[in-house]
Amino acid sequence: MLVDYVTVGGVEVVNHARLRQYLQTVGSPLDSGSEICSCEALTAAVLDPDGLPYTTPDDPDTPAPWWDPDAPESDEFAGVLLLSVDGVDDYPVERSVSTAVTGGGAIGPARVQPRAMTFTALLLGATCCGVEYGYQWLKSALQGCTGSQCGGDCVEMYACCPGGTMTRDEFNAQHRRSFRRVALTKGPRVTARNGGGNCAGGACEMGADIIQVEFTLTAASPFAYMDQVELLDVLVPGDLDGTCVDWCIHPPGGAPCTGCRLAKCVEAGDGCADPACAPAAPPVPSGPVTCFCNAIAVNDAAYALDLSSRPGLIDDVPVIGVYAGSSDLRRLTITLYERTAVDAGLTCAEVAEKHRCEPYAQWTVAFLAAGSELVLDGQTGRAVVYCGGVCQSAGSVFGRDGAPPSWPVLGCAEYCLLLESDGILPPAPDARVQFAVAGKVL
Repeated sequence: MLVDYVTVGGVEVVNHARLRQYLQTVGSPLDSGSEICSCEALTAAVLDPDGLPYTTPDDPDTPAPWWDPDAPESDEFAGVLLLSVDGVDDYPVERSVSTAVTGGGAIGPARVQPRAMTFTALLLGATCCGVEYGYQWLKSALQGCTGSQCGGDCVEMYACCPGGTMTRDEFNAQHRRSFRRVALTKGPRVTARNGGGNCAGGACEMGADIIQVEFTLTAASPFAYMDQVELLDVLVPGDLDGTCVDWCIHPPGGAPCTGCRLAKCVEAGDGCADPACAPAAPPVPSGPVTCFCNAIAVNDAAYALDLSSRPGLIDDVPVIGVYAGSSDLRRLTITLYERTAVDAGLTCAEVAEKHRCEPYAQWTVAFLAAGSELVLDGQTGRAVVYCGGVCQSAGSVFGRDGAPPSWPVLGCAEYCLLLESDGILPPAPDARVQFAVAGKVL
């Protein structure tokens, strides 16, 4: 992973392109002046949203993230020179091995571990006062989000330094990586300090301190992810033509209706067992009382998702956004089906009907308040809702048959997405669903 650029919770902490310019305009305590080892392709044109060049910390067009008009010493801090990041490239999966009774070993299951990343950096500036200010700012910037609802921040870095010229969007799409649910777990602490402590400006090479610091950021979701790629942005299906619901009624014990959406699915092995000697079912603890409920009548729409152009070494995970719109949204079911070679020639609606009992993934949104936004995030494995300006865990989202939601890796080239909304309590006309994928880098 490239050490030239790091953001924590959206705050730029390391930017060697900015630092190289400030070492010229602010001053450098290094014998090499502004010459530092950095990626030539990572420029202000790529990093700045407007592509504007860096000049000085107080430039109103591209101000430094630490600049404060009420703190004159903030003008004298040049930035953070990141030397190394330990642990950022390690594969975060471990297996335990115990001695087997019969000899040899017993290998346990693979378990994903949190990723601890240890950063070693230098704080550079024109005066010791500027560098000391920079150290205080760094401690503040690394704190990230706080509060009981905070599950950690997003840390962004770049994977490598490519040759050639790319636009900002191209560079970010190919090389930007994000770690999710990251928090400061150690430091920052000073490991070395060099300099004479002279706070006077104008003699930078002799007067400014160089502070070496070390800190550890731990990612609870240890894999790095590429930028999201949106595949679908559609309205939630509603009752557009006013057609009445066709009900199928049959007496108890009579012949069931054909094509029932909620008919019991037959397990693959049920037809092979002896019906006169069924094995005793193990005791099952009673489940918690939830608000999970299937819609009896639905309005539906099916869409094709093509992932054939995604890189082969990247595991995609789904990121789904649901917007309630101008009224409450109830009982929206989102179902994903694999589309294989045996389904050639079938529409996605036909694929969904054929594989009704074999969904690849399913999410049911029991309730979403008007004006709220729900995010089903496969990067963090969590469902969160943004309502009334507050972000909180979503308690009204379920997986298949009321189970907890899960986010499987999307390893196939084609999928079909089925959206089903409640036909009796239809959604708002402006309710929307967005479906995106984020590449998980191993």
